[in-house]
Amino acid sequence: MPTLTIQLPGLPSVEHIVREDAITLGRMKGNSIALNDSSVSLSHAKITRVGNDFFLKDLNSTNGTMLNGQSITEARVRDGDQLKFGEVIAYFRLEPLSPPAAAPVTAEPAPLPKFIAQSVPTPLAAPAAVPLVSSPPAPALRSSVPVLPKLPSPATRRTSLRLPLLIVCGIAVLAVAAVLVWKYQTGSSAPAAAAPPVAAVAAKSAPAITSNLASAPAKPAATPPHDPNLDNLVKGLKSPDPAVRRRAASAIYNLGPGAKPILPSLPGSLADADPDVRMWVALALVHNNVFEKASIPILVQTLHNANPTLRQVACLSLAMIPYTGADKEPVIAALVDTATKDESPDVSNDAMTALKIIAPDLMPGK
Repeated sequence: MPTLTIQLPGLPSVEHIVREDAITLGRMKGNSIALNDSSVSLSHAKITRVGNDFFLKDLNSTNGTMLNGQSITEARVRDGDQLKFGEVIAYFRLEPLSPPAAAPVTAEPAPLPKFIAQSVPTPLAAPAAVPLVSSPPAPALRSSVPVLPKLPSPATRRTSLRLPLLIVCGIAVLAVAAVLVWKYQTGSSAPAAAAPPVAAVAAKSAPAITSNLASAPAKPAATPPHDPNLDNLVKGLKSPDPAVRRRAASAIYNLGPGAKPILPSLPGSLADADPDVRMWVALALVHNNVFEKASIPILVQTLHNANPTLRQVACLSLAMIPYTGADKEPVIAALVDTATKDESPDVSNDAMTALKIIAPDLMPGK
């Protein structure tokens, strides 16, 4: 039976038996093999059996899939190959590793031959114990070795490191959507590992952590300087020229977390006459965890955009929204239609990913 041995960083390796003709790997809970590592995409890769052969396919992951050290899109997998999903290493084997041999059972010794047994002297009876004068017990010595706290087992550590599913999916969706939009806007064929504008802004705004934080006196947080460019982008959203509004909305989305100071001024643009302005503003709000009800029909409409990259981003963005009441029903219907009818396999795959998050009970095998 083929096996896939997964080695998550800092954890013991785990061997998975490949029983199905097709398995998926990724951070999402609904995958055949869930990989709880930040370098792995929500839906990262797929292994398919064709007769006696196995094929590995990258599902448009953020950090890519490698086979024996080479980046691949799709390739045949052979016995003993090393696979890498982001920073997670795995080994594929057509037969599982042989279990350690069981310790031999010690048999009772065979009886000695009669002529040898007769020559063995009979042991003498032990002499009676001589009573000793009791002495007071010596005082117990206090051990100088400190008692170490019991460390949690690897399984416990793994459980304690798991984030709630929504947070994990939100982080993964932000990364995937940022890369997809960056590719769409630049038209570049560079590999997905290159840092898109959103990732660059996020890295620049991340606070530094000092080693003497505990001993340093508390200081009031410094107020970041006001960026006049943000005011210009807000003014651009109100321009009578739709091309100016589109450029402003796209630039605001690409700011990522840097757009937080102007988020309160964005919901009004969800009613803009230009569909592209509405789309970029809805994406900027959702990816900054601002969930306006008016964003939902805009993202559903984006599922019909002519560009497949934007359709992928719409699928992943719809998966981030915490729905209430009956709001999710039209979203589920639209995602089912996209998953079954879209001409792009990548879009169909991302629509299925969103469905597994929004309506896991509807998915087969649940």
